[in-house]
Amino acid sequence: MAPWRPPALLSLAFALGACGQPHRIAQVQDQDLLAATLAEPRYDRAWRRVVDYGTVDPKLYGFDGSSGGPHNNATFDADVVEVSGRRFLVVTRQLDAVHTSLSWLEVGKGQPARAIDERIALPPTLRKLAFDVEPVSGGFVLLHADGARVVERRARLTADGLEFLPPRTFTASEPVLAVQLTRTDDRLHALWTTCDATGNTTAYYCSASLADQAWSGARSLGGRGCYAAARMAAGDRDLYVAWCDNRWRWRENWFTGYVNQGKVCVVASRDGGQTFTQPIVINDPDDFGDVALAVDLVVGRGGVLVCWRKPRPSEASGYHLWGVAAVDVGLRRMHHSQDVGGDADVCR
Repeated sequence: MAPWRPPALLSLAFALGACGQPHRIAQVQDQDLLAATLAEPRYDRAWRRVVDYGTVDPKLYGFDGSSGGPHNNATFDADVVEVSGRRFLVVTRQLDAVHTSLSWLEVGKGQPARAIDERIALPPTLRKLAFDVEPVSGGFVLLHADGARVVERRARLTADGLEFLPPRTFTASEPVLAVQLTRTDDRLHALWTTCDATGNTTAYYCSASLADQAWSGARSLGGRGCYAAARMAAGDRDLYVAWCDNRWRWRENWFTGYVNQGKVCVVASRDGGQTFTQPIVINDPDDFGDVALAVDLVVGRGGVLVCWRKPRPSEASGYHLWGVAAVDVGLRRMHHSQDVGGDADVCR
């Protein structure tokens, strides 16, 4: 993975990477579009965390067994990746207020976890490491944040478990808040979100051919928000990226002050990430001040399901509300479903 571009080229990278101004598309009442979007969802090519804690001895990955279990332990996180019929657990555990560690073990072997990196800087405001894994031929790719860096590590299968190649890094201009990996039929895609001191975030993207795994240069997608990570999901060859733009802006008119003009934006690429469409805005215009906390999406047979969590809980249940929209694959029409209550990600 090539080093980050020098500062002199940074403004050019932003200009080339911007996807244009967000625009709204036709809003329709089309239950068939919703049904087509929910048909055959590609959860394998969307954000995921799949850990069956009951199948792994907690002592193997260093959990201290305190009340609540590992899934409720704010210092612990893990992901499972399956390669050639073998399952591996990638584990992160907090060391102190600003550092964590990363290790791995093979499920079912009874061996203790082995270190990948013993000291990693945590993202701002978070106690868990931002990382993701994606299987590739003969192993998997691991992507994780490390302060203002994005680190890529490739694991190869061996008879004894895994061999990790030397790390490759991108150096960002701001601390890295979140990372994600996914794939289309012929390419691997990486997405990360940086966060500055005021909470404003920016989404960056690059991709690599599955044949040679040589990464393209990183580019900004123009997706900006506030304490909210961008997410991506893929179909066979199409890639979709979503983000919440919920920055507060100064407004000078009949009412002077800060206003939240929040938008949930989606872009698509049909050529392996070389180009992206202009962003579309999918949240209801009446929700402009109620878009903040999270966004997610998954690709179905006939469209893209996009969900965004609103900051205000419903008065009836106390749970957060999720906005839900089904968007056709061409990003021309969308169907708004009713808000769904719950703290869990409704796209899952």
